[in-house]
Amino acid sequence: MKITWPSLGTISSITGRWIPGTTHSVTVLCDIQPASGAYLRKSDGATLEYSWKVFADPFDEASSVPENATLTFFSVEHVLVQLFEYQKHVELKCRD
Repeated sequence: MKITWPSLGTISSITGRWIPGTTHSVTVLCDIQPASGAYLRKSDGATLEYSWKVFADPFDEASSVPENATLTFFSVEHVLVQLFEYQKHVELKCRD
């Protein structure tokens, strides 16, 4: 599976000009399971449906992957809804 997300741009402290962000990408081996009809309640009270649960070994970039990152598997792009890091694995929930 490939995970892709943009980094935010910044303003140069030297020139004062906008420097656009770059796209980060990481490829991880994982176990992908369908989660038909599963829902997740966000901290703001919103309820989101997700259709896939992904389990992967911990990877260095896990803590910097934002919600709404793009996960590509089965040749289709999916949107990350939640990422939770456990001690021995990472669990990602995503939707089509």
